[in-house]
Amino acid sequence: MRNSIIIFILAVVFFACGKDKNLDVNEHYFVRSNGADMSVWLKGSKANKTVIFIVHGGPGGSAMDYRMPSFTDPLEEKYVVVYWDQRGSGASMGNYDTTLFSIPQYVEDLYKVKKFVESELGTDYSWFLYGHSWGGLLGSSFMLNEQYQQEFSGWIESDGAHNMPLLNALERNMLIYYGRQELMAGNNKERWKEIVEYCESLDSVNIDMYESAQMNKYSYEAEGLLDSVYVGNGMTPGFALKYLLASQYAPISNWISNTWTNIMLREDVEESALSNQLYKIKIPTLLLWGKYDFVTPPELGYDALNNLGTEDKYLIIYENSGHAPMDAQPVEYVTDIINFIESYR
Repeated sequence: MRNSIIIFILAVVFFACGKDKNLDVNEHYFVRSNGADMSVWLKGSKANKTVIFIVHGGPGGSAMDYRMPSFTDPLEEKYVVVYWDQRGSGASMGNYDTTLFSIPQYVEDLYKVKKFVESELGTDYSWFLYGHSWGGLLGSSFMLNEQYQQEFSGWIESDGAHNMPLLNALERNMLIYYGRQELMAGNNKERWKEIVEYCESLDSVNIDMYESAQMNKYSYEAEGLLDSVYVGNGMTPGFALKYLLASQYAPISNWISNTWTNIMLREDVEESALSNQLYKIKIPTLLLWGKYDFVTPPELGYDALNNLGTEDKYLIIYENSGHAPMDAQPVEYVTDIINFIESYR
């Protein structure tokens, strides 16, 4: 009886989730770069000869984290979407020295994947790079290379971390500002008191990586303490079952690799401050931010807007979103991305 129940549940999950919708492209590869075998999924439509390349957050994580129906289904209907699991992340594998956990190496990896996909699709496609969170730092680092930049029609940075010292100072100030407001209003007093007191104890110009990591935890918590932040519906029960049991995703190994990769890259990330180099980015750029993003505060979006070297630059703030506007306000978010791509592809 017990085995029958398990088989029934798995059957329900399989038929409820189904297979990928009909796609022009639905391929999986491993691309090797300096000992890393990186998982790359291509999914979507060739009709518009356009590629959007997702640089996922973390460090760690997986590009498949972003493949929620409300976000990527509309993109896959129009474009080829590249889901790249970075070195030490997601389904990627390999045997390589720990010295290869560095931003320059990840930039090189990104370019190798781009050239591989180009060899599969052809050279007559328009390319757009999309980076979220840590992907905003990695994507910005990539775009600083003039040769690499010229191979893309546009750059999309969403809630990005392109300047960590500035991010830490802004994050501290934002947690204190909203925390004090919530305390005065009598909301979640115990939690906000702890958050505010911790942030007030920090030296805003000398926040170390351990203090930064603790603030990061508080920032994710803070979003859930505000009524103004929409709770997304990307992880519905049906989608969660598909995500865990019937998708191209390995949650347990991903968690292990995410933790290790995050530790190995932490020092490199914490020292990165690219604001004064963003003038080198000359291609059209779209900046997308949640108003209540404590993790990478929206002032970072304004910082990028003020320092980018292109005249074609746009900043959009989502009024009811935190760090994941693609989940909280997916319709507006995807529409803005598609409008940008259609203007420059």
